[in-house]
Amino acid sequence: MIEVTRLNDTKIFLNPALIETIEQTPDTVVIFNSGKKFLVKESPQDLERKFSNFLAGSIYKALVHAGANVSLNPRKKES
Repeated sequence: MIEVTRLNDTKIFLNPALIETIEQTPDTVVIFNSGKKFLVKESPQDLERKFSNFLAGSIYKALVHAGANVSLNPRKKES
């Protein structure tokens, strides 16, 4: 889940797996597969960064859970 800010300054958490599209009109509109829409303060670029970080974290956790030898710093090998 990622945290976003609605236009009224309340914080909500969104499931990126259920998002269909993001539009900037000029406010950012997050549209879910169900058709439900949320207006948020974050830009589409900010949301993309949050989604990427969420996905990277999810992949990292899955690899660690599977016993893979992974590093958060790809230039440095973990021992």
